[in-house]
Amino acid sequence: MKKINFLILGILLFANHLYAGSKFCFDKPIKIYCQHELEENFSLNGSFKTNGHYYEFSARRAFDGGWCQENLDKILKVMNSEEFCIHFEESSDNFELTIGEVVSKSAQWTYFIK
Repeated sequence: MKKINFLILGILLFANHLYAGSKFCFDKPIKIYCQHELEENFSLNGSFKTNGHYYEFSARRAFDGGWCQENLDKILKVMNSEEFCIHFEESSDNFELTIGEVVSKSAQWTYFIK
């Protein structure tokens, strides 16, 4: 039983290493948009430049256009309200950012329903 627990702990630590969190804060909206993918699917993508580095990000997967536009509108509302921060998951093996949450003092959008 101890070997199984140790194995599970090792897997969790490895997964945590692969997907670390990142947080970036901004005082004005950044580029974010719905991009048409295959068939009727759209992905939520964006980019920004900070400290001399250019970053691109996306949502976890493609969704229908309604979901993408609805969530884009919510994110833009947070971005336009005041200073805001974006929390990302960052894959350490290929440096991809995946948007998880956009927060300001008065508004919030999250990929996961809380």
